[in-house]
Amino acid sequence: MQKEVKDLEAKEVELKKQLEYYRSDEYVEKMAREKLLLQKEGETVILLPEQQSEGQSEEENKQTELSIWQKWVRLIRFRF
Repeated sequence: MQKEVKDLEAKEVELKKQLEYYRSDEYVEKMAREKLLLQKEGETVILLPEQQSEGQSEEENKQTELSIWQKWVRLIRFRF
């Protein structure tokens, strides 16, 4: 029982560290850059084409790999 309590306390400490990281400015900036393709003033974002999966056309591959926000952008006719 004591070992289980120690394990759970260790897990709680780890989860608190993760929560602190997810609330940090560093994490928010990382997600803004990776998921929303935002940039700091003076920076330029460069998008590189992803590799196509075998057996799929280029268009099929693009559609399955797009995130939700990219699908919405394409729906309203903006192109990246």
